[in-house]
Amino acid sequence: MAFTLTRVAPNIFTAPVAVPFTITAAVDRGIMTVQSVTYDGVTLNASPFTFTVGAGTKNLAMVFAASDPLATVTISEVDGANLQTLTERPGSDTSAILIIN
Repeated sequence: MAFTLTRVAPNIFTAPVAVPFTITAAVDRGIMTVQSVTYDGVTLNASPFTFTVGAGTKNLAMVFAASDPLATVTISEVDGANLQTLTERPGSDTSAILIIN
């Protein structure tokens, strides 16, 4: 399989409509909890965070809490055992928003 999301600018991606994608998050130190991920009106509170690409421009919002404010939170798309980094955020942030066209 291949990744569904294609980067066109920082935090902006294109994707074919009706194709599923899965995202995950990891932290480089300390611990982290993903509290919710919302895309196209669907909110998930536990992994796997799998959605189907909707028509038009949609925001994907992740709310998280990291124990170490100096940590780096990496949000990635999952394709089997492979990860595609979508964005990195400081642990002091509490959310990330990606745009999917």
